[in-house]
Amino acid sequence: MRWTPRAILAVCLLSAAAAPAQTPPAPVPAPTPAPADTADAQALALIKEQSAGGDILGGLRQRLISLLVQRWDATPKQATEAVDKIVMPDFKARLPRLEARLERVWTLRFTADELRQIRASLVDGSPGGQERFAQSDLGRKYLAEKDEIDRESDVEWREWGPPIAQEAFARHVAEIKAMGIDLSKAE
Repeated sequence: MRWTPRAILAVCLLSAAAAPAQTPPAPVPAPTPAPADTADAQALALIKEQSAGGDILGGLRQRLISLLVQRWDATPKQATEAVDKIVMPDFKARLPRLEARLERVWTLRFTADELRQIRASLVDGSPGGQERFAQSDLGRKYLAEKDEIDRESDVEWREWGPPIAQEAFARHVAEIKAMGIDLSKAE
């Protein structure tokens, strides 16, 4: 089976702006974990807190399962097994690279202390806590940068995910078919 850019993008549920398939780059070593008080560590903590249940890949996993069920008529059990056992390990192995890219989006704009304050404000459950933050200098800076941060983060996801999905599905097509999911159907 030949994977077309359309099929790859459908699998990833990512935008049509993703680059066409290319020879995968040499593996990038995982970045060394940053101490908890650095801007990188604060940015990563903020990114994880804003993700579903602290799991950066959780939403992607659910979209891939849904796609296999809807597009390739897999049962939810088949789709979950295929995604968890075959596809997600490829994403998890390369997650440090995405985390580093997303950290940079934040650390170009905010210091470690500012990121700590932002994190605290987003979980502040006190009456008027978030409103007070929004009216502070840092709150106004955060709100002014938020749309651009979201846009750049989306770009990082789109550049990171499609090549991984293409490799994973192409490399494991026989295993996925053995699970009862024929990826050559419905293209």
